[in-house]
Amino acid sequence: MADRRRKRAPAAWLAVILALLMALTCSSCGGTQPTAHVKTSTGTAPATRPPSAPATTPQTAPTATTSKLTAKFLNVGEADSCILKAENNGQTFFALVDTGRSNSAGYITSELKAMGCGEINVMVLTHPDADHVGSAASLMDSFKVDQVWDPGVDNPTKTWHNVVATISAKGIPVEHPHAGEVDDWDGVKTEVLNPPVDKTYPDTNDESIVLVEALGSEDIMLTGDAQTAAEQFMMTEDTPSIAVFKVPHHGAASGYYAPFFNKVHPANSVISVGPNSYGHPSQTVVNALSALGTVYRTDQNGDVTVDATPDSLQISAQSNPSASPAPAPTASPSSSTSQGPFWGSRNSNIYHFPSCTWAQKISPGNRVIFPTAQDAVNAGYRPCKVCKPPLP
Repeated sequence: MADRRRKRAPAAWLAVILALLMALTCSSCGGTQPTAHVKTSTGTAPATRPPSAPATTPQTAPTATTSKLTAKFLNVGEADSCILKAENNGQTFFALVDTGRSNSAGYITSELKAMGCGEINVMVLTHPDADHVGSAASLMDSFKVDQVWDPGVDNPTKTWHNVVATISAKGIPVEHPHAGEVDDWDGVKTEVLNPPVDKTYPDTNDESIVLVEALGSEDIMLTGDAQTAAEQFMMTEDTPSIAVFKVPHHGAASGYYAPFFNKVHPANSVISVGPNSYGHPSQTVVNALSALGTVYRTDQNGDVTVDATPDSLQISAQSNPSASPAPAPTASPSSSTSQGPFWGSRNSNIYHFPSCTWAQKISPGNRVIFPTAQDAVNAGYRPCKVCKPPLP
């Protein structure tokens, strides 16, 4: 008997061991299930997915539903300055497009602070003329500026050289944007239409950085002092109809290219202008814009503020524009003989035929182009005694 019990004992132990192994095997099989479930969570989004993994939250709440853009065109006289404030999901982005003349620094500073600006994310200097960059250096002292955009052209003036020196001293990064580039300013699509990458213009006004701020269906175009050459180039760009159009070059005739104005077909136009001896804005330009929509002038309406969301736009001004269109100008009897273009110099008050010997000596950076003799006279120029261009 004793021998038989000793022979069965190993079998009993073997049964116990087998039972333990089976239990361990079942436990291991159950432990693999969570791992497989986690792997499928990124593709199938099971109900047990932890709420702390909202990787797709920004996609389920589109940026456009929470974006807002404010554009404030400041009354800085015969100059340009516009504050852009983009707001999106609790983030705020400030851009300052041009800075007026040197006597506008205090006013621009107060307006920036009133809008809650403590830091300028991008300062856009559309081109280096004093009426667009005059307060830039002073504002760089008053605010932290993260980046400067300029067209990369020089202007041999003390004002511009002071701006360049200030940028260098503060170590501010500089970009030279070109047509076709697109940036995102906190939910606002910022598209560059000018200057081109592969060409330069004879007149630095045409080198102006031109931007379209797009928010949903509402587009705002900022044009600096772009003139007909730049506008002809932008005709080749995919330019949409514009809700708000900052009129080029203070409404000068030299910035009016009818096909371009008709293409952008602005519902609202803002002319940044003040007392001047140039005849700005041209009555031809005012009439053309009035036929397309509402015209605001900073010299008559003060600051003009645009508040845009992806599907709405509101404009307010310190005084509302007149609802009646401006009267049509009376044609001059000599208009057929006074059509240009004519050339002048920033350093003199004489206008010429482009073929004139003296006109050919004007450097491209100093050249001023007038579409008509009337525009030249309105700007304070007189005809050359050598080539004898007509009077209006």
